[in-house]
Amino acid sequence: MRFLFRFPSSIVAAALSLGVTGCGGGGNDNYIPVPSSSPAPTSSNESSKHGVLSGAEDPKSDVGSDGDFYLNYESHTLFGPKVGGVWPSSGVSLVGPAGATGAVDPTQPKPLYVNYAVARTFPNGNGTYNMLPYDSGITAPTIGAADNALLLPVDCNTSELRVQFTGPVTAAYSFQLYTTTSSNLGLPEVPTTLGCTVGTGQSSCSSSVPTRIASAGDLAIMRLVGTQKFNAGTVSAYVMLTCKP
Repeated sequence: MRFLFRFPSSIVAAALSLGVTGCGGGGNDNYIPVPSSSPAPTSSNESSKHGVLSGAEDPKSDVGSDGDFYLNYESHTLFGPKVGGVWPSSGVSLVGPAGATGAVDPTQPKPLYVNYAVARTFPNGNGTYNMLPYDSGITAPTIGAADNALLLPVDCNTSELRVQFTGPVTAAYSFQLYTTTSSNLGLPEVPTTLGCTVGTGQSSCSSSVPTRIASAGDLAIMRLVGTQKFNAGTVSAYVMLTCKP
C-alpha cells in the first residue's frame, strides 16, 4: 500500500537543501527536517504542488508524476524529484551514522559468574555432594569444608544454570542451587527453583529463573545428587552459575 502526501514544492526543496541527514542512533532515523516557517506557494494552482509518495520498495516508473518525491520507508531512502518520467537510480539515505556507545554506570553491580567442576576421578557422586566453587572472582567463606558455600555479593534477580558433561552419562545426576544465611548455619539449606537433571545417556542440561531466588549476603550452595561415583565412569562435569542483579 502506498500513501500520497501533497506538500508545496518549496517545502520539499527546503528539506533537501538541509542535506536530508538522519539522526544516528536515535529513534528519529526517518525524520526529514523542515523549516518551521516556509513561504506560501506563489500560485494556488494544484499543479504547482508536488507529492511525497511512500512504499516498502524503491519507486517504479509508473509511480508518481514529474516533480514528485518518494520515500522507501523500509530502507529509509528518499528518491526524487522525478524528472521526465524517470526516478533517480539511487536515493538519499535518511539514516545517519551509529551513535557512540553510552558509558557504563559504574555504580551498577556486575553479574556474578561462578564455575564448578567435578573430575572423572572424583570418588563421590553416589549420593549428595555440595560442589566446590572456583573461578568466581570472590573468596568462598569458611563455614565448614562440607558446605562449600559461596557468599553472594549481588542479588540473583535473574539466574541461569548450565551443566555440561564431557560425554553421555551412564547414570542420572541432578544439580540444584540451595541458599542459606550465616545466621542459619547448621540448619537445612533452602532449595531454590534453579536446577536441572542430566539423564542417562545425556550430556547436558540447563535452567533459568527470571525472578529473584537469592539476595546479596546469602550463602549459595550448588548441590549435586547422583547414583554413581564419578570415578566409576569416564566423564567430567562442568557447571556455570550466572546471577544478574
